[in-house]
Amino acid sequence: MFPPPECATMTGSERSAGGRRQRWLCSAAEGGLENMKKSAGFFALLLALAAAPVPSLGQEQPVPVPEPDQVSEAPAREDIAIALDGQPAELEEPVIMRDGRAFVPVRSLAALVGAEAEWNGEAKEVSIATNAGEILVFPIGKPWLSLDGAVYYMDVSAFLENGRAYVPLRHAAEFLHLKVEWRGEEGVIELTTVPPFYYTGLIDIEPIARQLDVELDLLLERNGLRSKEDIAPGTYLKIWIPDLMRHKLEPPAEPDVPAEPVIAYTEEELMLLAKLVQVEAGYEPYEGQVAVANVVVNRVRDSRFPDTIRGVIYHGSQFPPAHNGKLDRAVPSESAMRAAEAALHGENEAGEALYFYNPKVSGGRFWDSLTFVTQIGNHRFMK
Repeated sequence: MFPPPECATMTGSERSAGGRRQRWLCSAAEGGLENMKKSAGFFALLLALAAAPVPSLGQEQPVPVPEPDQVSEAPAREDIAIALDGQPAELEEPVIMRDGRAFVPVRSLAALVGAEAEWNGEAKEVSIATNAGEILVFPIGKPWLSLDGAVYYMDVSAFLENGRAYVPLRHAAEFLHLKVEWRGEEGVIELTTVPPFYYTGLIDIEPIARQLDVELDLLLERNGLRSKEDIAPGTYLKIWIPDLMRHKLEPPAEPDVPAEPVIAYTEEELMLLAKLVQVEAGYEPYEGQVAVANVVVNRVRDSRFPDTIRGVIYHGSQFPPAHNGKLDRAVPSESAMRAAEAALHGENEAGEALYFYNPKVSGGRFWDSLTFVTQIGNHRFMK
């Protein structure tokens, strides 16, 4: 990967004037060239290209196929470090490990590569405007991401922790054109910039794809192209294929909702319950939203509490938003509505829990006197 011709004559101010994309293209390409020059295999690569059965690629550098997910083997530890292109990288908050997966604050990851992250509070999602001009979106609590509108399903979800949005490091980094490797003995996750490919148009793209060891259909998909005829000379191609593209997951099955509800309710009560779920667990994973609704349903069915949804929500002090005006002003999200309806029709994530609280906010003898049922996100559910 050699720098495209225009980079050689551009001053620093001209690159800055060209925006994030121009700086990314020139710096990434020059970084790739510098790495090649430092590599002991540089001259061997030139000889190999010269002997190849296709015309010499001249400006092309072979790129390895993505390796299996090594980050998923990382232990649950607090001292995991991040390195970018061989240099230590500072994050605003530490890496969080969940089920063997590494999660990082999205703003820190975006800042590492000069991209921009933006939080959409209404949609409960975080987006990254990448240097390549793409929009990468992670909805909170949902197992998928979208790239310029194309949806890719994951086996994990982004989440909120201490007011910060965390995204799965490997999936996010690969869509930012970074290779991810886990150096277990050192406790370091290494991110390596993969330079974009500058297509000159001198030879057909198919032998180039073979030389790069990238499937043509994936190369087209990664770059949002329908056919190889769409690749014009002078095009910068993203050649690092995220694992989510290579091994696509099926969308999660929607939970079966029984025809009959477990308690009687009106449309007004469904909306009220969804509002409560929104204000109490809007930032929690979907399972945690269902669990909050389960607590209300469990109380309606328990003789020690009122026997209607409205009666339970406005009874006592378990739900402060019902008494401070927040509940009245709440607008439930699609996720909150779905969670409320699912709980009313039998989906249960909280067992027989009648209470829930956030131990970071509340505590004391009352909570200590109860029996622990489960914890989902920031909430502990008790009975």
